[in-house]
Amino acid sequence: MYTIGTIPTGFGATMTALSTLSLHKNKLFGTIPPSLGNISYLVYFTANLNNLTGTLPDSLSVLTDLAEIRLDVNSLTGPLPESWGQIDSLTQLVVNYNSLTGSIPSAWCNMTNLVVFAVGYQSNDELNCYEECFYSADNPNQTQFEMDYMTDCHLSKLL
Repeated sequence: MYTIGTIPTGFGATMTALSTLSLHKNKLFGTIPPSLGNISYLVYFTANLNNLTGTLPDSLSVLTDLAEIRLDVNSLTGPLPESWGQIDSLTQLVVNYNSLTGSIPSAWCNMTNLVVFAVGYQSNDELNCYEECFYSADNPNQTQFEMDYMTDCHLSKLL
């Protein structure tokens, strides 16, 4: 069984005590509503393997307990939100297989607990995956990238 449709616009306003929101492997379309930023106890948000469109919502940056975001295999567009660099609790961020653009924001260097960061295989090859802080040998909190996901990532600054 799977769900077909959109994530309701006000969903986060009514589910504020939710800790896990698992919407993966459905037939969801439309955008990720900014109201998800109201789910103040959210720890895990997965909506991978759908057909979600639009940009990544800035509103998730206020979720202080958020540890995992999995939005891979969708049709998301636009830049990686600079504000997500404020999510200190984030350990896994998986956004590969979308159509994201731009660069990794330098504010993301503040995500010192980030262990898994999968960002490659963007369908448009317009995401620059290089941010020096993630690759610096001097950085004691260097992120361990899942290299399989970085293989097809646009690394123009690295070359």
